[in-house]
Amino acid sequence: MLYKLNMSERDAILLHGKPGSGKTSCVKAALPNTTAASLRVLNHLSVGEHLRDISTKNVDSNLYEEVMANINALRANQPISPLLVNRVVNDYLLESHPGSLTVIDGFPKSLEQVPILKRDVAKLGGSILGIVQVVVSDDTSLNRLVVRGGRKGESTVDSTNAYKRLTDHAKNAQIVTDLLIDEYPYEEISGENSQSSVISDLVLAIDRLALGKAL
Repeated sequence: MLYKLNMSERDAILLHGKPGSGKTSCVKAALPNTTAASLRVLNHLSVGEHLRDISTKNVDSNLYEEVMANINALRANQPISPLLVNRVVNDYLLESHPGSLTVIDGFPKSLEQVPILKRDVAKLGGSILGIVQVVVSDDTSLNRLVVRGGRKGESTVDSTNAYKRLTDHAKNAQIVTDLLIDEYPYEEISGENSQSSVISDLVLAIDRLALGKAL
């Protein structure tokens, strides 16, 4: 049975994966090609990119001063106040179109953020429809981080920084991912495949979660 849409609610799908998994670039290409995109407004919120956009005033936010207080950590891609990030995500959801579905990329990353996100989505009449994880090996993650280097607004990524990011992910974000996998519908995608294959797999995974049926 198709997922029953209520056009007043704002739902979410959580997109997780190691740094360098390719999840952000691939999901941007995947979303317009989903069946779900023909049924409701789909948003992609890359939390890291959104925070950097706030810091450069590419996005207006009443949390600008608080984000700027964390700018050094943000530029170094280090953790910033987890509760501040919750507030930034909630503001984005509040401003999203009623009835929309947001793919939240790279969040939550700490256990304390999970119950707050659940509460905020529920207050908007929505649900967390599931979680998608793009899986790559540690070696792939490290190699891609170093080759890719820093994204706009980030510091340069060398092998030491890449290893620290991967270690931080294992100690924090991966624990959250494993917790959420036990609670919500789950889709796993191999990020070791070609980019076109990952995009195609993301299209199917998002549709399965968004439409509530096996395709």
